[in-house]
Amino acid sequence: MHPSNPCNPWLRLAVVASILLGSLCWLTFLVRAAPFSSSSSSQLKFPSDLYELRDVAVALSSLTSSSTSYALLLFSSAYLFKQSFAVPGSALLNALAGAAFGLPGGLALCSILTAVGASCCCLMAR
Repeated sequence: MHPSNPCNPWLRLAVVASILLGSLCWLTFLVRAAPFSSSSSSQLKFPSDLYELRDVAVALSSLTSSSTSYALLLFSSAYLFKQSFAVPGSALLNALAGAAFGLPGGLALCSILTAVGASCCCLMAR
């Protein structure tokens, strides 16, 4: 048997909803503040197929060449969002990491972000 949880379920829902809203605001801010042309920033979105993945990879690669740390922050935030809230499509982000950061860097980055995102998802579910 599980010990009784004194936390109000509506409070827990409000906390998760606040985290979701804050994460969406953070991602929107990062995309809008990205240091490149507005035509490239319109390409930054979660890819849903391989054609969109190619366009996003080009935009992220151009951002990586001009500002690697910003591209890393943007990609990490997006990946953690997808992992933390169990949004499907992480396989496309794995391919995007390899295209933008190279195979060894993308593999290491995705491995770490997957572990951290799954841990965040588990903590929010408790």
